[in-house]
Amino acid sequence: MTLPLFFTTTAACAGRPAQAGSQLTLDGDEARHAVNARRITVGEHVLLSDGAGFWAECEVTHTEKQLLEARVVHSGKDQKPHPSITIVQALAKGGRDEQAVETCTEFGAMRFIPWQSSRSIASWKGKEHKGKARWEATAKAAAKQARRTFIPRVENVVSTRGLPALLDHHTIFICHEEAQLKLAHIPFSALFADSSQEQPAQIAIIVGPEGGISPEELDFFTQAGATPVLLGNHVLRSATAGAYAVATIFSRIDNNTTDNGVQKTAKPETTATSQRAYHTTDTNAVACSHIGADQHETTTHQTHSDTEDCELVTYRNNPGKRLR
Repeated sequence: MTLPLFFTTTAACAGRPAQAGSQLTLDGDEARHAVNARRITVGEHVLLSDGAGFWAECEVTHTEKQLLEARVVHSGKDQKPHPSITIVQALAKGGRDEQAVETCTEFGAMRFIPWQSSRSIASWKGKEHKGKARWEATAKAAAKQARRTFIPRVENVVSTRGLPALLDHHTIFICHEEAQLKLAHIPFSALFADSSQEQPAQIAIIVGPEGGISPEELDFFTQAGATPVLLGNHVLRSATAGAYAVATIFSRIDNNTTDNGVQKTAKPETTATSQRAYHTTDTNAVACSHIGADQHETTTHQTHSDTEDCELVTYRNNPGKRLR
């Protein structure tokens, strides 16, 4: 059975592997969750993490209502997911944006940008701090549930015009139900544009609100070089489109081959004892266009129609342009 994970601010587990035999402490909400909700007792083993990839398997040595102490058995550091995925999530009513944060975190997203879309019914005006805090709490809880040692970062809420500064050097996908090219058919190499061993590829997935992305917003992104991409055969809710896209990307990586069958080594985060894998299906999203690209790229691949007939599809990325 997978060990339960909790996040600690203990200095011995922050920014470096903890030493075997050292003591780590949980207090506050994390301790209450471990002791009162999960009923963790002395002698049990747990995983403690700093939320930035470092983790330690520990044996519990002492518990109180708001305190848990544990001895480090062994420790390590998880690699960051490659590529690193940012979800630009439009604010949505009924908690659906928080549902998106939850599921995308479980699937491996590393960052969230709350987006005040022109068609968003929900608004954080006057309560930005409270809204961001809810998303942060949701991401942390989802990371614990998924046994992820990375807690995704949540940015401040932004408007459409404010997105460019946060998406520099990202490959962009925009969820849209009228797109023709499927995300699953994007060339494997395009997912790793501008990546290196020192700088993993960065992908951003833009998800609209209940009313969808407006023509003006779609035009704004396509003028920047983005091309609409379909995720699947059905229209997804704002709460599920991003997670579907994340799963599609990591599913292709888990298959571990390029379009030409060349073996790849990029994998989502792993630990010494387990590998976190992300699986998927299919949906509607946007644009595989790298902002700032200097050349066109033409790719031909096969898709299947509903009648299983095969047709060739050719697409050309627009010249990269800076968002303004």
